[in-house]
Amino acid sequence: VVRTPAEVAPAIMEVLAESKVVEPGSNRNFLIELNIESTRHNEIQLVGNRSWCIALGGRDCSVQMHEQKLLEVSLTQELLDVEIERARGETAEVLRGDKGTLARMESEAERFGEATGLDSVSTFECIVEGFRHFFMEMNTRIQVEHVVTELVYRLEFANPDDPAEIFYVDELIEAMALLALHGARLPKPRRLVRNVSGLEVRINATNQALQPHAGGMIRSWSPPIEGEIRFDQGIGTRNPDTGAFVFYRLAGAYDSNVALVLTAGSDRRDNYERMAEVLRRTELRGDDLQTNLPVHYGLVQWFLGRGVMAEPSTRFMQSRRRSPLMRVCRR
Repeated sequence: VVRTPAEVAPAIMEVLAESKVVEPGSNRNFLIELNIESTRHNEIQLVGNRSWCIALGGRDCSVQMHEQKLLEVSLTQELLDVEIERARGETAEVLRGDKGTLARMESEAERFGEATGLDSVSTFECIVEGFRHFFMEMNTRIQVEHVVTELVYRLEFANPDDPAEIFYVDELIEAMALLALHGARLPKPRRLVRNVSGLEVRINATNQALQPHAGGMIRSWSPPIEGEIRFDQGIGTRNPDTGAFVFYRLAGAYDSNVALVLTAGSDRRDNYERMAEVLRRTELRGDDLQTNLPVHYGLVQWFLGRGVMAEPSTRFMQSRRRSPLMRVCRR
């Protein structure tokens, strides 16, 4: 890593010295890349039919561990407007800067989708540092956290010849099916706000060291409470004849993810408070069963205590001797 101009020449000489030991005929070109120490991970949800492309706001997926996302929260113009209205001083300035960054990411994502003829649902992923963002990749598939976007926006399709004739789409997979069947015939929709904020946590089979812990048996799981959205891979499905919980053994061959738990709110704080109550009342019991449910409860409480608009870096969940890199936005 080069931090000053004086370090450039020695670094290049070191790379050239290493390249001399490769096999004859090898490609000895090298790359100079921008090094970003404190990164956030933001992504923009896109829907397109080859002729139009619409962005459905963003998701902040910076809270990660083992290269996997743990907590995802919506990031929209409407959310930032609400938070800016309540903020003061430096915090308000930071949020206004974030709103500008989001607007640029959405605009670039739509241009990217139109230029590439996007004809389905995709995600425009970016690395964010301060108010700067850098394109990382386009994920041309539905993503696990797509429901976070569904909680904050719905699509309104109107007949161009009769604006009074409309229909609504609340699920992105339904939008994908419509695009596959009628893509060219679909007019560009409007995005309508459903909730100001959406939040998802991923319940994983991990031990107290936050390492994968497979093989446990789930023997009971409390039913979802009001306002809780749970995608549990069918684990919580009861026996249709007896109503009894069907025991489930967690396999260890694949991803440690057990379930997705989501909530929506009228603002970011309301959203976190609802999730805190969901996690507090969730009872997940079994044999040799360990999950990160307590970790998520602690995470949500941390945001409620330090600032719901805090912006952790992607290294937030790593073991560090000093405080995690982040910007904390207080009301």
